[in-house]
Amino acid sequence: MVLFLMVATALVTTLTSSISSHKLSRQRTIAEQVARDQIESIRRLPYDQVGLVSGNPPGTVDATETVSVSGLNATVTTQISYVNDPSPLSYTTAANYKRVTVTVTRTSDSKQLARQVTYVAPPARAPYGGINYAIVNAQVVDYALNTPVTDVSVTLGTGPSAPRSDVTDSTGIVTFAALTANPVSGPQAYYDLTLALPSGYDILSDDVPPGASAHVQLAPGQTFDTALRIYKPATIHVYVDDATGGSYGGDATVTVSSSRGLQTFGYTGTPLTITTINGETVVPGLEYTVSAVAGGAAAPSVTQYVPDNYPTDLDSDFTLTLPDVGGVTATVTWGGLPVAGADVTLTGGPQSVSLSATTDASGVATFTGVPSGTGYTVTATKSGQSATASDVTVSFGTTTNVDLALPTGTLTATVTWAGSPASGATVTLTGGPMSISVSGTTSGSGVVTFVNVPAGSGYTVTATKSGQSATATNQTVNAGSTTNVALALPTGTVAVNVKWAGVNVSGATVTLTGGPMSISVSGTTDSNGNVTFINVPAGSGYTVTATKSGQSATATNQTVNAGSTTNVNLALPTGTLVVNVKRNGSNVSGATVTLTLGPMSISRSGTTNSSGNVTFTNVPVGSGYTVKAYKCSVSNPKSNQNTSVTVNSGTTNLSIAFALSTCPL
Repeated sequence: MVLFLMVATALVTTLTSSISSHKLSRQRTIAEQVARDQIESIRRLPYDQVGLVSGNPPGTVDATETVSVSGLNATVTTQISYVNDPSPLSYTTAANYKRVTVTVTRTSDSKQLARQVTYVAPPARAPYGGINYAIVNAQVVDYALNTPVTDVSVTLGTGPSAPRSDVTDSTGIVTFAALTANPVSGPQAYYDLTLALPSGYDILSDDVPPGASAHVQLAPGQTFDTALRIYKPATIHVYVDDATGGSYGGDATVTVSSSRGLQTFGYTGTPLTITTINGETVVPGLEYTVSAVAGGAAAPSVTQYVPDNYPTDLDSDFTLTLPDVGGVTATVTWGGLPVAGADVTLTGGPQSVSLSATTDASGVATFTGVPSGTGYTVTATKSGQSATASDVTVSFGTTTNVDLALPTGTLTATVTWAGSPASGATVTLTGGPMSISVSGTTSGSGVVTFVNVPAGSGYTVTATKSGQSATATNQTVNAGSTTNVALALPTGTVAVNVKWAGVNVSGATVTLTGGPMSISVSGTTDSNGNVTFINVPAGSGYTVTATKSGQSATATNQTVNAGSTTNVNLALPTGTLVVNVKRNGSNVSGATVTLTLGPMSISRSGTTNSSGNVTFTNVPVGSGYTVKAYKCSVSNPKSNQNTSVTVNSGTTNLSIAFALSTCPL
């Protein structure tokens, strides 16, 4: 049993090996047949269809397919390529015929079972020997190492012979031959080259369509040689230290530049990790310069190649050290008020900085990270006015305070009313660059002065008194000088007409008193009984009085409106005179009575009634009247008279008696 077991064990090993060998031999035979069948099917195709779908050359053949024959599960891989084999003195097309390679591999373990190669030639030469065809030779290289990269898939698109796809050979080259030249315009006017990038690689932005290296318009017979540069992106780490060697915790601006361009980054107190510059991943194999500015302090720039050890170490560190720095706080005032929104600049110093800031609501602008040293100039500007502090010193680790007062001037307002100084008027000054609002009261001379007024334009000055006002707009105050503003409160006109018994009174004296300025002026009526007062302060409380021959009339509480005429009518007082005519104690009717002279030199007449009376109404009050009565025969009229009769307000009674001796019946 032991001997049998030993012999049987050896026979099992031999038998197993024999069975396995037989199976492999059988599978190889089937694979060879599958490969020959694939080649024969390709040979039967028209020459233009001999190629892979979207391959190079293009055609109708699938690159891979699976088969299952007599228990064999296999993958059939087909490769078709152009062969550059020109005959002597012929034109080079790089596409004289095609090489077909068919490989059959077992699915279970990818073991190659068969490989067949054949060549397929065109039935006839291309027109003009292919002289009209164009060629693209694209080489994929590692930009940092300047070495070719193999097995990279390259696709040719958007052209009359596109799409095509192929992988780079051992020299990193893909050749797209027998290409139809591009038309001059339209969607097929260019061939575009794109890559299926290997893992971890990126491509230069210059080598992506429409970059000239990947975007070409081919002419008949043209050969276009191009390089498509790929790389493994690098990473830049930026560290910013202060003058003590510790990590800088403030804000800074970091600039990274190379031959590929530059970009500025914000540093906020923690190290920066930079993987892209202007949208492109960091390209290795170049010198990069990194600089930093914090406030006005610039750290010495650092230049070095990136990365440290391509392609095994793709990181590079840059450490920048800021100089000794301090701070400047500028406080801007104008007329004693804080100025918000003022533009403040800080220039000069050991690094010739030029910084700018805007004041806040408290009039303060702050600069940090300013290199220590002297020779700084701080300037504040607002609404065209400026203030400057020169030779400012900044000390390490401290803040220098600078006070800036924008220029001011003086404004003097003189208020008049009807040509006279208006004392006690309230004057307000508003507007200007600081939108101020201040007020004051005029002196006995009608003057008020505002000092420390922000220099600038757009001021409004308003004077008010007794409800009347005057305004001056768009006033300008100049730095260091006085602006004089004259304000005249409004006036009007008073026209007075004086009558006496309905008749215009000339030569009457008229006085105008009172009003907001307590004026007292007078005038004399003209032949029409009129007198006019002009430039009268507008307001109320006026009294107008007319006087003639000892008689007067008054109008009180008169109001004068600005720019208009107030009419005042005055009537001097009148009375009534009743004259009774008697003869021998009896009333005389039908007697003619005349009334003459008096203050208005009147002349009136009347006839007595049955009671011997005649009444004169609306008679100017006054003396100097002459009253005569006439009666008796017509041929011998007789009269009696009273002279220097006085007429009083109300009714004055007068009797005239005829004597029998002088006036018989």
